[in-house]
Amino acid sequence: MTPERWQQVCDLLRKALELAPQQRSALLDRACGADPSLRQEVDDLLASSDHVRSSFLQGPPLQGTPSRSSESDAATRPG
Repeated sequence: MTPERWQQVCDLLRKALELAPQQRSALLDRACGADPSLRQEVDDLLASSDHVRSSFLQGPPLQGTPSRSSESDAATRPG
């Protein structure tokens, strides 16, 4: 996830959390009309626990997944 995308998800999640649960769908319909993956990200976070949402909003953006070579390197290192 790029820093820009993380900021977009984070901003929309904050706006959604300021609304009553029954009002969130209309906000997401307007904000995510052409971007279903954005809607899914925010919906997933809204469905998560309060602790998960809080941790997400306070954390830095994700920098992507590790490459295959670093995963295999970690698997072959002792320890």
